Amino acid sequence: MATTTSPMARTAAPLPRPGLGVTFRALLRWTLTQSGPMLPFVIVVQVALAAGIIVGFGLLIPGIDTASAQFISTGAPTVLLMIVGLAIVSAGVAQSRTTGTFTYLRALPIPRALLLVADLTVWLLVALPGVAVAVLVAHWRYGFDYSFDWPLLIAASALTAITASAMGYAIAVSLPPMVTQLVT
Repeated sequence: MATTTSPMARTAAPLPRPGLGVTFRALLRWTLTQSGPMLPFVIVVQVALAAGIIVGFGLLIPGIDTASAQFISTGAPTVLLMIVGLAIVSAGVAQSRTTGTFTYLRALPIPRALLLVADLTVWLLVALPGVAVAVLVAHWRYGFDYSFDWPLLIAASALTAITASAMGYAIAVSLPPMVTQLVT
């Protein structure tokens, strides 16, 4: 007589865990989908704010000299990165805390640092068009050319964006969602 094993008696081998790259791409898709409808609006506001800072400060300072114009023109992208990090990131995290998606993502068996890196990547990509517009409007408005030290520029921009976004993230995580929106 042949013995058969019941389906309950068989044990399945555990499924292999996906790598960090697969998990990171999935988190990027999740973050883009979650904040997708808001992203075009945020990018348009960033672009308008970039142009407004360059042109507006130039109008506030009559007879602006080249050194002051360069100072304003190089400071505008920094201001834009700070606005994205301190205001928009914290508002997005507060909203995801309100809807429960923040808690859901933190309950997944993935490294928590990867959640932060995925959010920071999306918001850095959102800030880049505003930075590019600020540089182009400054070139058009004041007529001077930039000479870039590309490694230093990329490192400084990334560190500024990461620092501001991490601070916005910390504000949103440490305060209740309604207070976060008021603070930022």
